[in-house]
Amino acid sequence: VADTFLLSGTWSSAPTSTSASGEVSFGSNVSERMTLEDKFFTSVTLSSDSATAVSLGGLASAHVIVVKSDAKVKVRLTSADGTTQAVAVDTFMVVMSATVPYTALDLTRVAGQETRVQVFFGEQAS
Repeated sequence: VADTFLLSGTWSSAPTSTSASGEVSFGSNVSERMTLEDKFFTSVTLSSDSATAVSLGGLASAHVIVVKSDAKVKVRLTSADGTTQAVAVDTFMVVMSATVPYTALDLTRVAGQETRVQVFFGEQAS
């Protein structure tokens, strides 16, 4: 049974007060949708300072990844292109890629700080 992953809402950036400085507000609606063939959700407790590989739970790859942590973590993502990128996440990240899925993910905590992380993986339906 296919699922639909939906990320919707708005983003904006606006001055905190009105002023004559000419500062401009920016924003946009967000409505990103992807049909998923399969999904996997896991919770990980990082109790060591070394990188911890996170299983994709049987998925061939992930086109959607959501990371939510209770403290800053380093997320390393490996794509089907074979490249690995490290991203500091403090404390929420969403990545969607329709054509180049991710094949591996690992997490590294701030040294000495036990960290709880929730990870969602979604594999796009073909």
